[in-house]
Amino acid sequence: MGQSLDVLKTCDGSDGHDAKPGSATSANRGSAMWDDDVVVNCAALEEGVKSVVASANRGGARISDEVLLNHELLQYARQGNLRGVSEALDKGAWTETRRPLVMKPQKPDAGKKGHGEDPAVVGMTPIMFAAQKGSVDCVKRLLQARAEVNAVEEDGWSALHFASKEGHLQVCQELLECKADPALANIDDQRPLDVADEEMSFKEKFKLICKDLPA
Repeated sequence: MGQSLDVLKTCDGSDGHDAKPGSATSANRGSAMWDDDVVVNCAALEEGVKSVVASANRGGARISDEVLLNHELLQYARQGNLRGVSEALDKGAWTETRRPLVMKPQKPDAGKKGHGEDPAVVGMTPIMFAAQKGSVDCVKRLLQARAEVNAVEEDGWSALHFASKEGHLQVCQELLECKADPALANIDDQRPLDVADEEMSFKEKFKLICKDLPA
């Protein structure tokens, strides 16, 4: 059973999945992105063991329904599955969850200011995955649920960085209209435009969108 949980930990994005080409840590994480087959295999694996995991012990503590629900939200966002994202949110999944199978707590404690030194920026949030996938509908749904549009992961990449890198113009526009910061720099001092798809037409359109933003 421990082996199954290790596999789920990997599917949760903790090894190689979210490395960015050219980022400071991509060399340490292996290949830039998983291919589609690996994502499909992980999804199939999770479905097959979900009922077992729900009643399993991990470090002496039962994996809660909340953890599994947040994990499902991440998986659906990664796949661009609008129905799955909506259902998970309707059930109470947390928009800012990151690697819920390995990160605790699931949500910040009420009354505490900021995130302190906890791993609050380690891993990608659902909106980052949806933006990377290019799913405008999932991004919109997450924004409706008040997802943090300018949240960043450990390398300082935001949802806008991921959408720009993959050349998803509609997603970029949606994010920018919802106050995504085009000047936000990652740890390599790169703004979303700096990591943009090399196709010049995309960059020009991206610039025009930013220019048309209300002051």
